[in-house]
Amino acid sequence: MNTRFNNQPKLELMKEDSGGRAYFKLLEDFTLNINEVTITVPKFFTTDFASVPRILWSIFPPVGNYSSAALIHDYLYTRKANCPRLLADAIFNCAMQALEVSWWRRNALYITVRIFGRFAFRGR
Repeated sequence: MNTRFNNQPKLELMKEDSGGRAYFKLLEDFTLNINEVTITVPKFFTTDFASVPRILWSIFPPVGNYSSAALIHDYLYTRKANCPRLLADAIFNCAMQALEVSWWRRNALYITVRIFGRFAFRGR
């Protein structure tokens, strides 16, 4: 697959909750191209990047070299994106490959969203 990000996300820290999780607001549109399809995350979208339980932050911090992929994935899980969950998860995996996330980290994150993502997806 031909996968590339068109820009870097420009973000502003909005808040940090009592558990230390940070929430960011996108300051301009952010785009990813996969083959002939462009996915645009709109300006002002809010993300916490990777929604990893705090106990695992030493291995999988919420912000890492996979953050841009997590931002796309967070958006695809919203109702506004109208994207099936399986496709959103597959795009997340492709985006992590484009970012050259190590195979073990990419596979661990992908498997995790396949197993536990249904709870976030169902709540949309």
